[in-house]
Amino acid sequence: MRILRIVSTGQSDPPDQWQDPEDDEWVLLLTGSAVLQFEDDRLTMKPGDWCHIPAGTRHRVDFTDPEQPSVWVAVHFDAQSVGRGPSVFNAAVWWPE
Repeated sequence: MRILRIVSTGQSDPPDQWQDPEDDEWVLLLTGSAVLQFEDDRLTMKPGDWCHIPAGTRHRVDFTDPEQPSVWVAVHFDAQSVGRGPSVFNAAVWWPE
């Protein structure tokens, strides 16, 4: 399992570049705005919106707000291993003061 804090200010994936993760991904948008593009759908996100992206689901970041930071929390995990035991992470490692 990996937990990431991502800050985007106007960045997006190129139109011909898709992310095709091996692990499931759960993302939460804390600030800003963003658009996730899937092969057959688009998801416009505002603060507080979250999305579960199953492993193997092609997607890309189509837009992030250029005027204010879009702050994400992204959790990458192997869905088949969930429930096998607790995983404990120290948040101070990921979000130092």
